Amino acid sequence: MEGIIWHLYPRQEKGMIRGDDGLQLPFRKSALNGVEFRALFSGQKVSYRVQEGWLGNEAVEVRPLPVERAAKKDRNEMANSRFVVKIQAGDECISVPGEGAIISPNGLFMRDLRLPFGTAVVVQVGKAQDVVTLSGTVRTRNGDSGLAIEFTDKTEKVVRKLVALLAA
Repeated sequence: MEGIIWHLYPRQEKGMIRGDDGLQLPFRKSALNGVEFRALFSGQKVSYRVQEGWLGNEAVEVRPLPVERAAKKDRNEMANSRFVVKIQAGDECISVPGEGAIISPNGLFMRDLRLPFGTAVVVQVGKAQDVVTLSGTVRTRNGDSGLAIEFTDKTEKVVRKLVALLAA
């Protein structure tokens, strides 16, 4: 099954998952598979299995899904978009239609995406050969609001190219 981490209780090393089916299930640190508890964040997409526990159903074999899978879009939607936004964070890559992003020379905001606060990212905005590449840092702390990235390289040349691309 798949769902999102709904809430974390760091002191007890427990959390709640809201499944794609709408059910909420608790999980414990011992139920994690291949990830440290402190690396989890609210809003993170996960896969899990349901098992009968001492107090009822609980999530076990909890593992984060790659961000690329969490942000998967229809290929036709991407092809018909004015431009595409690609976000590279370590080994993970997110590609979304540009219409789903609010972009300025200072940064961008996208709903329904999450990355940990402070994550360094490389953002590419463009279509075909016309691409602007910017580096930035995730500045969102609240997983419910979406993903905010502040661009760290704001040279005049890059800003002019970005503005021209967005105006086209």
